[in-house]
Amino acid sequence: MRLAQKFTLALVVLVFAVLSVRAFYDAQRIVKRHLVETIETHHELAEITATAVERIWQQQGWEAALAFLDDVGARRGDTTLRWIWLTDDAAPEFRPHAELATLRTRLDDELVVDLERDGVVITYRIVTLPDLPAGAIEFARTTEDRDASLTRELATLVVANLVLVLLYALLATRLGDRLVGRPIAELVAHARRVGEGRFDEPARVYGQDEIGELAREMNTMADHLAAERARAEREYEARVAVEAQLAHADRLATVGRLSAAIVHDVATPLNVILGRAAMIVDGDVPPEGIVPNAEKITQQTERITKMIRSILDLSRNDDARARAPVNLEALVEETIELIRPLARKANVETTIDPSSTFAPCRGNAQQLLQVLTNVATNAIQAMPAGGNLRFFVGSGDAAPNADAPEQRIVYVEVEDDGPGIPEEHREDVFQPFFTTKPPGEGTGLGLGVCQHIAKEHAGWMQLDSEVGRGTKITLFLPRDEEPT
Repeated sequence: MRLAQKFTLALVVLVFAVLSVRAFYDAQRIVKRHLVETIETHHELAEITATAVERIWQQQGWEAALAFLDDVGARRGDTTLRWIWLTDDAAPEFRPHAELATLRTRLDDELVVDLERDGVVITYRIVTLPDLPAGAIEFARTTEDRDASLTRELATLVVANLVLVLLYALLATRLGDRLVGRPIAELVAHARRVGEGRFDEPARVYGQDEIGELAREMNTMADHLAAERARAEREYEARVAVEAQLAHADRLATVGRLSAAIVHDVATPLNVILGRAAMIVDGDVPPEGIVPNAEKITQQTERITKMIRSILDLSRNDDARARAPVNLEALVEETIELIRPLARKANVETTIDPSSTFAPCRGNAQQLLQVLTNVATNAIQAMPAGGNLRFFVGSGDAAPNADAPEQRIVYVEVEDDGPGIPEEHREDVFQPFFTTKPPGEGTGLGLGVCQHIAKEHAGWMQLDSEVGRGTKITLFLPRDEEPT
């Protein structure tokens, strides 16, 4: 039930209760007024009839006195008069309606009022006649006229009260809707707009009461939220820009290390190209050998082009928000191709686990390539005396922690057989600017940037390491359930 309706109902109930109490007291007033009027009438009538009965009784006898009482009662209409004896042996027609014992104790009173008994108000006028037992004149007036009057007045009050209740209900409904219902509805609509992030439309409640004050405070709150959101958006954009710059800087650092490592690999095909081309130019190659030598030159050129293209792709600062289906196995193969010069130089053998399975995901291929290349480069640098670097691609169900629900994921494991990471450093591996490398050989950005890229892809990274046995870093990504 709405607040305005509750207000209306409460007011109607209150008015109805007040009017009901008033009707009750009005009814009591009518009853009391009728009783007072009856007693006053009986008192006046008793003064007249008592004297007349005494005189008629003495002059004409008791039958004439009784006839006089009947005649007076007939003339009165609403009051019945009769003679009663205050003795135990009185005939039934001369016995009082009231308790005889009560009347005997009040023989000194001229007028005894028995109030209402069985719908009749009875009054007794004690009359003492010479040489006769105690007697009295009984005045009995029914309450029918009073009840009829009470019914009429109560009916009038009920109709009047119903009209008043309806008028109060109508007035309360209008006032409740205007003073409470509409302002509350506007505040609810404003709260919904704020919840939806729309702060530009204020609450249109202008009263000077508590609701108006609440509306002004809500408008102020919306203004503050709008300002905070604008500030948060600016900070977010700045943070994204800084993170993008850091990721690109780390990528360029990786590119620099890879570029230095492929100088030797590029020199070999260049020597082949130069030698074959010189032989053709000097005429040392017979006509039938020109084509085979040209094919060798083409093969070596494509080899160099592929190396340079991979380096350029890795260094490109593309749109980090771009998402597309990614073949992780192909991405791992490209990673191995990129790090091959570093691996050869460090005497590290790279392999893909033959039990790897195709696992589709959706993301930014260049960013994911940066993650795998960075992790693999760190692994190679951790094995200066040579070793093995294994890649494994798989899928399943996993969660980033014990409190999170499991989800369908794909993952890439990069495992080396280097010296491992001490336990005291494992929690800091993914923190920005943390590095165990000598000064000048690392910035500490690599794995921190990788973890950020994983989270941007709704994934995470996990470290498993054992001192003396090696390290395994796993990249988890949500499985792509969309058909490609």
